[in-house]
Amino acid sequence: MRSLNLLLVAATALMLVYCGCSGRQDPRADLVDLAGVPVPADWRDHVDATLDLLADTAADAPYGRAVSTYYDLHRDIGNPDTRQAAGDSLFAFWRDDPTNFLWIELAAHKSRILGRKDDRNIIYGQLPDTTTAVGGFLRARRFWGFKPGAGEHFKQAWQRRAELDSLQTLWLATRVAMLDSDRGSNDEAVALLREWLPAAGRLGGLSMTGFYWSVISRYLEGSGRLDMALHAASLSLACAEADGHHYMMQMAWQAVGRILVKRREYEPALEIFNESYRASRAAGYTRWAGDAAHRCADIHMTLGDRDSVLAHHRRALEIVTTSRDTTDMIYLTGFVAGVHRRLRHM
Repeated sequence: MRSLNLLLVAATALMLVYCGCSGRQDPRADLVDLAGVPVPADWRDHVDATLDLLADTAADAPYGRAVSTYYDLHRDIGNPDTRQAAGDSLFAFWRDDPTNFLWIELAAHKSRILGRKDDRNIIYGQLPDTTTAVGGFLRARRFWGFKPGAGEHFKQAWQRRAELDSLQTLWLATRVAMLDSDRGSNDEAVALLREWLPAAGRLGGLSMTGFYWSVISRYLEGSGRLDMALHAASLSLACAEADGHHYMMQMAWQAVGRILVKRREYEPALEIFNESYRASRAAGYTRWAGDAAHRCADIHMTLGDRDSVLAHHRRALEIVTTSRDTTDMIYLTGFVAGVHRRLRHM
């Protein structure tokens, strides 16, 4: 009897770890194997809050569709068949809400492929005063990657965040974190995003919460905190699935796969990247299909399997040669060239 009682206690403890303090099921169990991957004590409240949100997907959030729409446009701009209509939608959204940081950023990032630099320049010209928070964001976004120190305007805008609405603040926090990470401060980036994660859930629902966990997972991965990085990526995946956003699911799956590679769990990572390749190829997500093929080649190279490296190399080449997106072609060609250089030394 005593042995049975001990077994029951152990089983109860495992159930509490699996289900969280509230006793509800963890939807990630059907997606990612998290057995033996503990949640650090200082993250448990954040994880439980997201699991609560996943259990109540009808909860109202004022910016609930903002990030989903942002990635809908990303997806459709990447597809030549839907690009023109997506561009029209993007600039229509901006005209309705001209200081929305999501539309400003997407216009800055995608104007060349859309062939709409004149429309983008109208956005840039609306607030030349960089002493305001919105003006600082505009300048940072305009010159990011082109002028040294341009990212400092994100920091200046952050210091004036009292001028911003909640959606602007939530988005700007991710850009300040990006700047911190680029400067080698992944821990600072994670700390900032964790501070704003509750507001992301309350105001942005599943889409914003999933986006936040996705970015957090990247910086945790960069700092080597792989247990929590895997939990973060799996939470992003669960949010995307519950939100019904297939494109964001592929982003999250690939984040999970990258972290598994860092953990040297090569077989499950290969399964994820192979499936992501098939799903992304079928859906026309050129970037994610190319990424997945490249990641598979990298894993097989680590394992010393030259034939498999070449097979995935050919997949990536096929994507490069058939893509009608010049941005993706440049990006994926770099991947293929890297694999080719490494093959010479196998």
